Amino acid sequence: MGISKTTHNLGFGTGESSKSLRFIDDNPLVLETVKQLLEKSPYKLELNDDPFDALCDLVKNKPSAVFIDVRMSKLNGYQFCALLKTQASYRYIPLIIVLEYANTLVQAKALAAGADAVLVKPFGKNELLNVVKLSGAQAA
Repeated sequence: MGISKTTHNLGFGTGESSKSLRFIDDNPLVLETVKQLLEKSPYKLELNDDPFDALCDLVKNKPSAVFIDVRMSKLNGYQFCALLKTQASYRYIPLIIVLEYANTLVQAKALAAGADAVLVKPFGKNELLNVVKLSGAQAA
């Protein structure tokens, strides 16, 4: 794949103390859209197209929140959430599962897997930033 891990310093949150968001999706178009939507936000944005790489990178860089697409080929969003929430040092990181549609059953499954919130595609900047705020992630 093209970008296993890409970090983008966006807006004014580029210092050592800035808060970061990690967005994991295997669709390059979605990652580019998120990059553009958060261009002037106070968050440092980290993009991954591989959930295993993202999981390994969390050891070094704990983000303020993690967004993961539910439909990933190697490790889906439900599995990612369940793995992360079993580790005591990562339980505090808000996890947002990104869905293509959301009915009550799908949302319940996401929350049961450990997600703190869900975000439904297509989404805009306001929806993205609102779910970040609702999840408890703080900007720099």
